[in-house]
This record gives sequence, C-alpha cells and structure tokens, in this order.
Amino acid sequence: MKRREFIKAFLTIPFLKDITALLDYSRFTAAKLKYNGNWNLRDNALRRIMYEVNRRTSISCSKEPAVVEPSDTGIFNYPFLAISGDRALPDFTPISIARLKRFINKGGFIFADSSEENSDEFYKSVAKLANQIIPGTEFTVLENNNVIYKTFYMLTKSYGRLNKKDYFEGIIYENRIVLLYSHNDLLGALERDELGNYKYSITDESTRRELSIRTAVNIVMYSLTVDYKDDQVHHPFFKEKRRR
Repeated sequence: MKRREFIKAFLTIPFLKDITALLDYSRFTAAKLKYNGNWNLRDNALRRIMYEVNRRTSISCSKEPAVVEPSDTGIFNYPFLAISGDRALPDFTPISIARLKRFINKGGFIFADSSEENSDEFYKSVAKLANQIIPGTEFTVLENNNVIYKTFYMLTKSYGRLNKKDYFEGIIYENRIVLLYSHNDLLGALERDELGNYKYSITDESTRRELSIRTAVNIVMYSLTVDYKDDQVHHPFFKEKRRR
C-alpha cells in the first residue's frame, strides 16, 4: 500500500481522532504476529524492548507495540515482526504466506523466539513456514562473528531466559538475515508481571538479564540498519532518521 493510499484509507474512518499519530514514521514500532494458537505468550516483552531501545539508542520508539495478523496488509506498516511460541505453529493460509513473502521482499525483518524447554516443535514449524515463504531456504547457524552480535553492543552469543543454544539461527536472503531464530526465550527474559517485576527467574540474574536486554537491542538495531533500497516500504522511516 502506497503512503497516499494509506492516508486516504484512514481518513475515511470517522472514529480516528489523530491520523498523524498513526503515520509517524520517525518512531520505531515493533509488531507481534497473531496466529491461531498461543501467539501472545510473552504479552509485554516487546513493550520493554522498545523502551530499552528508546532509552539506550538514538532510535525513537512508540510506547506500545502493534498486533497484526499475517494475512493483514497492516504488516507492511512495521519493519519488525515478532513471532513467539511454545509449540508448533498452525498452518498458515496461502494469502498469509504471500503477505509475509512480500513483507520480506520489501525489507521487513522477522524475529522468531521459542520458549520451548524440552522440544523443538516450534523450531520445526518456523523452519517449515520459512521454506514456504522462501522456497529452498533453511536455517543457518550464525557464528559469534556475525554482525547480529555487534550491531550496538559487542556480544559473543545469544542470551535469553533459557540457555539451550549459544547461537542464533537465521534465514539468509539477498545477503541479509530476514528471519532470526532464538532458541532461548529472549522475550521471556524481558517479560514483566502486572507489578513491573520480572516474571521469570533466570540463572546469574543480574548479568544474564542485562545481556538479554543488550541482545534485544542488537536485534532491533540490525533490523533497522541493513542496506535498504529506496523503493522499500519502510523507506519513509529511514529517510526521516537520516534528516535528524
């Protein structure tokens, strides 16, 4: 959807009081992918990630993440989609797969975060989905010299609530990571309860929690600093950042 068409569509909705707030490309907003299943397992972790990115970097972030369904054209309004789970994903419809493929082709980035402790069903289903989106692709282990570990903080491994794998895996397409997979429940490490306390305990609490936050910041920074083309859907966001 072109920006002019986007504005026109929203101007026809009478109950929206502030259209310009929805079109603020200068603020980064992460989106959670909603699907039929336990899609909202870590319901406030993205909010915390955006808070930390806003606090620690020069990127201005929205206060609240968005929620989008894969079949919705609304996915093209966000550069970063997160998908989390603790079990196998359901089958996605052909239109959802087509939307996600277009999202990736236009510069979008998908972060998949597993909270599985004793199985790999979520991993297998994400791998299946990735192959449907981009046929012939498969996960690649991202060694500790990969740029994903040093986009903002210098790290040597993948962190999170769990310690299943020391590394991320990724789907590489057109020389960039388009889908990043975490085995370690990174979102679980940032999840807080209604009182603002961390919801899940982790080993080596103070150090590992901080390293998990740094890992999340690195992921967001990677998603925003790869080599985007001028005709990509998120270009207005980056154009605005260059003016600052």
